[in-house]
Amino acid sequence: MEKVKELVTNMYYNGDKTELMYIDFIYKNDGNVDENSIGATVFSKYIQISEPISEKIEEEYLKTVNILSDRSIFKIQLSQNDIDRKWISTILNASNHIAGEGRIGPGKIMLVSENNYNNKNLKSIEHYLQVKFIDSDDYIILYRKNDIDQPGLSLVYNENNYAFIESGFFPEKQFVKINII
Repeated sequence: MEKVKELVTNMYYNGDKTELMYIDFIYKNDGNVDENSIGATVFSKYIQISEPISEKIEEEYLKTVNILSDRSIFKIQLSQNDIDRKWISTILNASNHIAGEGRIGPGKIMLVSENNYNNKNLKSIEHYLQVKFIDSDDYIILYRKNDIDQPGLSLVYNENNYAFIESGFFPEKQFVKINII
């Protein structure tokens, strides 16, 4: 639980049902921001905290992050044959893409395999991103850790249960997956 709490916004709640309030822009049906709206608006979402806390929470976190990054419209590929500098540039560009699309800030967390991290000399990227290791060599995931009142992924929990909550109209705009071919 502690590993996941440092990677995602979290909120302790003393109950099983709560209301989560967040700020987001008003979007039109085509996914673009409504130009007629003055700014961000406050929305609310009722949530049920029902999943029992167990060792599977990390697995559930990775599954949820993977789903959100798959829904991202920004599709990127890197090859193992690409030079190290291209990997670093692509990762930093993807982080900045999150700032542009998500309209809040750049991606600051990178999930990458230790193998890719070492083989492509990604140590210098730690100045810009918090690096966490995953088992898969097939992709890299970048995302922005939101505040509890912003669009993205949040962990809401109490003493016994938890729930991963997607808040905002397009929480996937805070995620990017880079596929490794």
